[in-house]
Amino acid sequence: MLVKSVNLPIPNITKINQSSVSYDRNSLNAERNGQLNRDVFEIRNPQNITTPMTKRNILMDSFDSIMKAEKRFSIEDYKKLSRREKDFYRKICNYIDSDISRITNENIILAESIKNDLDEKYGKNNYVFISLGTSPAAIGRYLELNGIETKYLPLSELKFANENEIAKKEKYNNYKKFLDSQNLTKEIIDSSDKKYVVFDFANTGRSMQVFERLMKEVFDLDSDNIEYKLIRRCICPRNICDEIITNHLFHCEIEPYTGIPHLPFHEIEKINEISDTDKYCSRTSNMFSFMLMDYLAKKGKIK
Repeated sequence: MLVKSVNLPIPNITKINQSSVSYDRNSLNAERNGQLNRDVFEIRNPQNITTPMTKRNILMDSFDSIMKAEKRFSIEDYKKLSRREKDFYRKICNYIDSDISRITNENIILAESIKNDLDEKYGKNNYVFISLGTSPAAIGRYLELNGIETKYLPLSELKFANENEIAKKEKYNNYKKFLDSQNLTKEIIDSSDKKYVVFDFANTGRSMQVFERLMKEVFDLDSDNIEYKLIRRCICPRNICDEIITNHLFHCEIEPYTGIPHLPFHEIEKINEISDTDKYCSRTSNMFSFMLMDYLAKKGKIK
């Protein structure tokens, strides 16, 4: 087990005042697909959103621009926001996605638990967090925002790989080049003072077994500096994490928030088509990043 105990309060992330805005429910799906129509917002209680209508529209333009797809929301973007903009963004994020505060809270609980144990085991900033697949990427994003070196490896459905597929080494050439581009080479890893820890959100462990075999037999990355961990088996007590992990893993709640593309194992040779992960950012993943940064700013970790 990575973590002996977890005693983390659910972070107090501001939720929207539901009385302040009315929303045309027919426009909800269109908005979630990136087509925000500011005309469906109607101020009911002006003192809750103190900006006049013109300034509100300016804020809405700012929100549209900065949260657009194909551009990852960065710490620099967050720092440029005024206090009024941040307050407005919080309200809109929570109203667009009523689950975003809960999912952000749950992700922080898991990520902080993993971070605390890795800090204790290897020393602060003395490890590299490697997210295998889509689901662990949300935890990786939080750790990255905490200054921890993080790598994202799009590759899923490894548990369905059979021996014949694993043996076809020629299909892995593009992925090997992708690993090289991420500075995941044997020379770099072996000479590093850091521990490289690969995490998967798997249940059975079959996916991680396949990936570890690929790393050692195909990618020539058999190193004592690499460890392989399953998130589900790493966090205690289980009564804290089981429901969260079930929602994130089996209900696939977390995937839209990561901004990391889904690459099934049988299409591994297509990694070149998705290696520019910024192209897969969405309004949802950028809002999630904003919420994480907002929490860290309140903790004094982003200034």
